Amino acid sequence: MVRIVIILLTIVLPIVASGQGCSDAGFCTMGAMKPDQPFNKKVEFKLRSMELSFYRGTTTTSPIIYVATADLNFSITPNTFFQVKLPYQAVEGNFGNTSGMSDISLSVTQTLKSTHKYDVN
Repeated sequence: MVRIVIILLTIVLPIVASGQGCSDAGFCTMGAMKPDQPFNKKVEFKLRSMELSFYRGTTTTSPIIYVATADLNFSITPNTFFQVKLPYQAVEGNFGNTSGMSDISLSVTQTLKSTHKYDVN
C-alpha cells in the first residue's frame, strides 16, 4: 500500500506542481547558488574576490539603460563567506534621466563539507 502511494505521488506531483524559478536574476547568482565561484580556495584573505561589471541596454524607443555592478566576496571564517552586490543604474531617454543605487543583495554562505570534487553549502 505504501509503495502504491509513493508511486502515485511520484507521478501526480510533477503534473500539478508549479514553480516560479528565480524571481531576481541577480540574487540567484549569489553565494552557494552562483554556478562558478571565482575565488581560490587556498587563499586565506578577508576579501576573497571582487568583480566589476558594466552593461548597456537599448530599447526600440529612446531609453538607454546603464548598469554597473560591484560584486564583493568576503570570508568571515574559513567556512563562512559573505557576498554583497551593489548595482548602480542610470536611464537616459526622451522623458528624462534618472540614476541611483538599485537593489542591494546580501548573502551568507556556510560550507558544511568540502572536498576536491564538490562542496556542500
